[in-house]
Amino acid sequence: MANVSDENEILAIWHALRNISLASASPDVEEKCEQEGDFFIGVAAMVVLFFLVMGLSGSVDISALRGQLRRGKGITCGLFCQFILMPFIGFTIIKALQPPQHIGLTLMILVSSPGGAYSNWWCSLFNADLALSVAMTAVSTLFCSAMLPVNLIVYVHLLFGEVVDIPWRSLMESLAVVLTAITTGIFVSTLCPKMKHVMSFLGNVSGISMILLTAYMSLKRRQENGVMEGTPPWAKEWWFYGVIAAPFAASLFASLLVSSFSCLHLTRPERMAITIEA
Repeated sequence: MANVSDENEILAIWHALRNISLASASPDVEEKCEQEGDFFIGVAAMVVLFFLVMGLSGSVDISALRGQLRRGKGITCGLFCQFILMPFIGFTIIKALQPPQHIGLTLMILVSSPGGAYSNWWCSLFNADLALSVAMTAVSTLFCSAMLPVNLIVYVHLLFGEVVDIPWRSLMESLAVVLTAITTGIFVSTLCPKMKHVMSFLGNVSGISMILLTAYMSLKRRQENGVMEGTPPWAKEWWFYGVIAAPFAASLFASLLVSSFSCLHLTRPERMAITIEA
């Protein structure tokens, strides 16, 4: 069984971005201060997330976005990869490799979650179809409120025989932030088309800020009774990196394969966007 410090370290990114508390309340003053620090980091992550999504949404050509929503093939393929294919692949690999429970649970959470704002940023960097990426983010955010809990409840029960306690409030707050950011970005882009370059710059700066914040959270080490706890990522055993990478590498190739089916008639930028989003 994994110790608490390892579990907190593995779940640090999820804790920051979703603002989910992984520790129970304690009367200890130092622990309360630590929880307050985590709360402010979670708020900072939400603010950066908002500007990242808003900036990239505001840099999208509105006609291209409408075209993707009308066609629907790319969005449908992306939703299939995100909420059906990737969770199943993750479940299969976790079942086969049998990692420690806290690692398996964290991976199941990640493979069941949509691409989100990071995927928009990567699509922008790799010249993928950003309009499809933003459209998928908006639609998958709505689907996420139902599909994320369903996938977690089903697969976690099959893997560990346990019931997942879904933090509905934190989940809905995250969804509200993303949807509000997309709406704001599209509104600004529609009213002020000349602002697209500014919005793109804002999105890129926010993307870099999010990476730095995520790196800080993943490297953060907790201190109890004056003793530093937690193992830094570079000190992990070799199998740890293989287990973490396996579900995402397999999902990457599977999504690329599915999106390349000739019957879908998707362009290369669209296939790239679906692969990154999934």
